[in-house]
Amino acid sequence: MFESVLQPLEELEKWWEKPDPWDYENNLSDLNRRAMLDSVLPKKQYKRVLDIGCGDGYITARLPGEEIIGVDVSKKAIQQAEKKNKDLPHIKFSALSLFDLP
Repeated sequence: MFESVLQPLEELEKWWEKPDPWDYENNLSDLNRRAMLDSVLPKKQYKRVLDIGCGDGYITARLPGEEIIGVDVSKKAIQQAEKKNKDLPHIKFSALSLFDLP
């Protein structure tokens, strides 16, 4: 049912060929949106956190957790997330679909 409304994997991989496919790092409205997101993230520290659809791991890196897993269907997005967050050993990334989760 949901597969019919999701973007094809090939399309997502094509987007993630660029380091910043949506120009988040240079677009003023997206910079403001990111600041707003940062302000509403939970302050409570959690033991484990799962970020589904983590993309490049921007939000994943800001989540309060002792152990954090970010998953995304795009292998290229996961590669970027791992590169951008390589200094955060409590975060692991995995390329898989939401439908592959147990």
